[in-house]
Amino acid sequence: MMNVRCIFVILVIAGCVYGDLSEDHREARKQRLDKCRKEMGITEENPLSRPPNLDDPKEKCFYACLMKESGKLVDGKMVAEKVLSAEKKRRPNYNDDIEAKLTYCVETANEQSDECEMAATMKKCTFEKLGPLPPRKRQQ
Repeated sequence: MMNVRCIFVILVIAGCVYGDLSEDHREARKQRLDKCRKEMGITEENPLSRPPNLDDPKEKCFYACLMKESGKLVDGKMVAEKVLSAEKKRRPNYNDDIEAKLTYCVETANEQSDECEMAATMKKCTFEKLGPLPPRKRQQ
C-alpha cells in the first residue's frame, strides 16, 4: 500500500511539473512565432499560406527564423540533436525509422548554403518522408 501511495505522489508531482513545462513551452513558442511574424512582415492582412508555400521567399525565411529561434538552425546549419528532440516530443509514434528519416532530412538541408533554402528543404523533406505532424493538443 505504501508503494501505491508513493507512486501516486510521484505521478501527481510529475503531472504538475509537466503542466508547467507545457505552459512555458506554449508561451515560448508564441513568442518565437510573434517575433518571426513581425520580422517577416506577416500580418492578418498578409498571412502565411495554408498549406505553406515553400516556393515563397518570405515563407522560407519565416521558417528559417523559427528554426533559429528554437535552436534547430545555428550558424547556418541544422542541429540534428535539436530537430530529433523536438520531433520526439511531437510524434507519439517516434521510432528508429523516423529518426533515420529526420537525420536524412537534416543532412539534405545542410547541403544548402542559404538559411531560408535550408529551412524550406528541411520542411519539404520532413513532410515528404513523414507526412504532416499530428495536431497539437489544446489545453482548456
